[in-house]
Amino acid sequence: MLRSLFIIAGELSSDRYAARLVTELRERIPGLRVEAVGGPNLKAAGVPLFRDSSQWSAIGIAEAFRRILPIWTGHRAVKRRLKADPPDLLVLLDFGAFNVPTGNFARRWGIPVVYAVPPGSWRPDGGRVSAKLAACADGFLTPFEPSERTLRAAGLDAHWMGHPLLDFLPDAADREGIRRRLDSGQNGPVVAILPGSRGQELQHLAPVMLDTAKRMAGNVAGLRFVIPRATSLKRDRFEQLLQEHGWAAAGSPETLSAEAMPEATAIQEYAGPAPLYVLEGRAIEALAAADAAMICSGTATLEAALVGCPMVISYHGGSSMALEYMIRKAVVPKYIGLPNLLLDRELCPELIHENCTPERLEERLMPLLDGGEARRAQQEGFEQLRTRLGEPGVISRWADFIAGRWGDGAPTSGGNSGGEPRSAAAPAKERES
Repeated sequence: MLRSLFIIAGELSSDRYAARLVTELRERIPGLRVEAVGGPNLKAAGVPLFRDSSQWSAIGIAEAFRRILPIWTGHRAVKRRLKADPPDLLVLLDFGAFNVPTGNFARRWGIPVVYAVPPGSWRPDGGRVSAKLAACADGFLTPFEPSERTLRAAGLDAHWMGHPLLDFLPDAADREGIRRRLDSGQNGPVVAILPGSRGQELQHLAPVMLDTAKRMAGNVAGLRFVIPRATSLKRDRFEQLLQEHGWAAAGSPETLSAEAMPEATAIQEYAGPAPLYVLEGRAIEALAAADAAMICSGTATLEAALVGCPMVISYHGGSSMALEYMIRKAVVPKYIGLPNLLLDRELCPELIHENCTPERLEERLMPLLDGGEARRAQQEGFEQLRTRLGEPGVISRWADFIAGRWGDGAPTSGGNSGGEPRSAAAPAKERES
């Protein structure tokens, strides 16, 4: 019987999936005890955080090196916690460098493991199944169908139930609610600015995007901008950056009530070269209300595609990141944006490092603001992509899988709080067709 659960989410997007999964599981298993390594969404869902992982995420070796100590100490603490008081189930989401060894450790001590969003699952060929990945979980819940095929070909119990982002798509009322607030009596286009959720992106990419916004403001009548501020970004540094680029708060923050949005959210207007609005979180709603977006590589690119928002994908990580990219260019994926990766073609323009300049960003964005060929081509590609991602209700299906296997009196491999660790369990057999 599933009575206790430990869940680990290292990325902001996975933290959101994890919070929804916990809510679904609590509905199916009353009294379920949950503890987590995660961020603001799990905390808001009432889950006690054993460790806060919201500042652990990094891109590139140089940036990851700066986070080695908190991640290393966090990993040791998690292993001690799992050994001392084993949960009935460990659920891992994304964050492969941390979660793969954690899953291997847990299974050696007899704790069953489910891995959702396994590393490399986004690759068009389904990714590579290493020995450590194969041994780290009893079951895999992958958001991409090629990944299911690859994992099952390796003899693993893998399930594709659709992409969890489908569960977060805003409806027409959400878009209209934000758009009405952004219009402010104007009829010009709205451009979303999404510089990412990491401090390094705020430092290196956000200034390029804000300089682009200043250039565009002088060339497009009635233009407005909206930025969904990631909860992982410090508010004071974010405010300072806007001021440095010519935007100042206009009045007090306003709350978009449930009449305009399914959940209340704060919005702050800034006066400057063009009206700019900052939403607290709610990236997918901001994208749904925008006519186009300049956007950091990552999950947000798939969010934009799912709501039909044409985009220019960009990344600038500073000099150390640029050097690493040049050294490793031959082995990194062909594209950095998920829509391009999944379709295996450059549907959306990509500007990386030295190519990511305000001039080039503006040049690529301008054709997306009218009804021309560039805009139509992206939206047609988004429709192709959407058909490959399944149907909404994904996280509910994840919860059904977990509750069905471990929540109805089904035997688990059982934890042991002392003695010698068990050998890694053999991969679960492939599910019956």
